[in-house]
Amino acid sequence: GNIDDPVEMERLIKETFLDIKLPKTPRKPIDCDSAYYKRPPQFVIEEQQRDTSKFLNDSNAKINLIYRDTNVKDFHSTKSYRRQLKFKFLVNSVSKRIFQKFQKYKSSDVQVLDLSNSAGPRAMEVVLNVEKNGEKQILSETMEVLNQLLQYGVSELELQKYREEQIGFLESININEANYWIKEILKYYIEEEPLPPSKKEYTKHLWNNISLEEMNIFISDFLIKAPEDIGIIAPSLQNSLSWDEKEI
Repeated sequence: GNIDDPVEMERLIKETFLDIKLPKTPRKPIDCDSAYYKRPPQFVIEEQQRDTSKFLNDSNAKINLIYRDTNVKDFHSTKSYRRQLKFKFLVNSVSKRIFQKFQKYKSSDVQVLDLSNSAGPRAMEVVLNVEKNGEKQILSETMEVLNQLLQYGVSELELQKYREEQIGFLESININEANYWIKEILKYYIEEEPLPPSKKEYTKHLWNNISLEEMNIFISDFLIKAPEDIGIIAPSLQNSLSWDEKEI
């Protein structure tokens, strides 16, 4: 940013690229987020091809369930940011319950991911890595966890603990560091996360004002729907290769 004469710099840039002709039929930019959220639900089953270079092949089936947060209208709005905080709490709550449920299994595991953490859309992905022909049991137990959360919600203690963790993290942030602003600017332009004045204090204010009732209404509204996107990949002869979307 150490530019002595920004006006001259702008002139040089224009002069350098002046000879590039504009296309006669320019392509319209694609809003990837909008294209994702508005597309029809996806259902795909693929048979895993055997890797002949390996002596042992993975015999597990993998089931991916993706729940889109389709109610996001304006990502840069404070309303969307409040919803984002609730969404991240939901993913954290599901992840903890899933871990407690499946830690007894040695050859099957279930993971819960927030796709927005890796510059993806705001969506929760539940990934089931299941041993041969155990898909129905693991899927059933996974849905049992989600249905319990849908029906009973979270407790005040659970929300308060998470709230304190988030506020503690915010208080540890030094907003005078350049790295803080680099991350926030990236979030604003790439992840479309709001950047209001005094964001650190504003976020603390939001956490202190999100009630248990508001959180549980959000959780209920989010989990009451089926996952929009379902993907299955499994070796040959696995039961899940014959499933259809309605059965799942």
